[in-house]
Amino acid sequence: MLWAALLGGYLNIGIGKDLYWVHVILTIFYVYMTNVILFNYLIAIMTTTYGAMLESGSFMYKVNLFNYCERYLVAFENDAYGELALHSAPINILVIPL
Repeated sequence: MLWAALLGGYLNIGIGKDLYWVHVILTIFYVYMTNVILFNYLIAIMTTTYGAMLESGSFMYKVNLFNYCERYLVAFENDAYGELALHSAPINILVIPL
């Protein structure tokens, strides 16, 4: 019910023929203003998120790079295991749908 109200899905039963167009115009105005407010809210959320990511972006990049290198350097200590880490698995016939 709340979602229908946000989209302007009101019933116009019982308002009569003389107020029908007033109801239509007010519903259009309400839906337009609601969309403007929700779009403004979306922009505010995206701006806040972008600002937070901009502050911690370079640090998080370095942290992720360190974790990636730390995880795969263990594989290169053994030559045979390092080859497995470098090359992907061969294509299996069971993977191909018949």
